[in-house]
This record gives sequence, structure tokens and C-alpha cells, in this order.
Amino acid sequence: MKNKYKHKLFLRRVLILGIFSGLLILGSNFFTINLTPSLPRGIYFMRSYKTLNKGDIVLFEVPEHAKVKNYIPRFCKAMLKEIGALENDKVEIKEDSLYINGSLYGKIQKADSEGYKFPELTVEELQPQKGEFLPLAPHEKSWDGRYWGTLSLNIIEKKAKLVYPF
Repeated sequence: MKNKYKHKLFLRRVLILGIFSGLLILGSNFFTINLTPSLPRGIYFMRSYKTLNKGDIVLFEVPEHAKVKNYIPRFCKAMLKEIGALENDKVEIKEDSLYINGSLYGKIQKADSEGYKFPELTVEELQPQKGEFLPLAPHEKSWDGRYWGTLSLNIIEKKAKLVYPF
């Protein structure tokens, strides 16, 4: 039984080493690593896309208006978020909660743990128009579109898929 466990552990280490080697060789054009709790932590494979759908995880350049209070490290040039809503989805705010198509997505926090007040956006600022999306993440403390609004679909660089969680 111990040998079987050691064999699995060895294979896991080889896989991790292989993935990290691939990251170094192929560069950031194909893989990215998410270390934040907003989405599952791990290694994501990035690929080009023909279509985008609600729920897709996408990589995009960090918008300037989202770079406040060091929520995003200076070295971070892009971020991963889900497409939470597109132009045909109905976005609502009820009692400090965000609803999309009538389903609860999550809370909208008023302030961070240090008391910094978050921007309070209106439904109009959160409702995607043609050519826009609302970037969201399911984690209750995600710094996402709930606090800085919709973005143009044109800034999406790639779709991402979790290939190795940790």
C-alpha cells in the first residue's frame, strides 16, 4: 500500500515538474497561474476563442480603473475572471446582493476589512451593453466588476481552462 502511495506521489511530482517546465519553455502564451482565491487556484491553459459564453473564464488586461488600493499587485498585467453576464442577461441589485437572470450571484461588499469604502455602482453600470461583459468571480471577496463595472469584449485576450488545481 505504501509503494502505491509513493508511486502516485512520484507521478504527481513529475506532472508538476513537467507543467512548470512547459511554462518556462512555452512562456505565458499558453499557461497562466492563478494564486488568488477569486477563482480556483492552479495552472490554467489559455487558448484563442471563436465564441464567448456566460461562465467562460477569460484572461484580459487589468483595466486602469480597477487598479486601486493595491488590490492588484503592480507586476500583475492581466487577470482571470468569469464572464458573469453578457448583453442579453438581466443584472439586478437587491439588498446588497447581485442577481443575474434572477439567480443570486453573490454579495456586494460595502467596504473592505480595513474600512475602505468600495464604489457603489448602479444596475445600469453593471448591465452589459452590446459588445460588453461583466467580469465576476464567485469568491465573496473578489475584486471584480461588482466594483468597477462592465468591460469591452475586445480586451479579452484568451479563454482559460483550469488544468491543474492546487
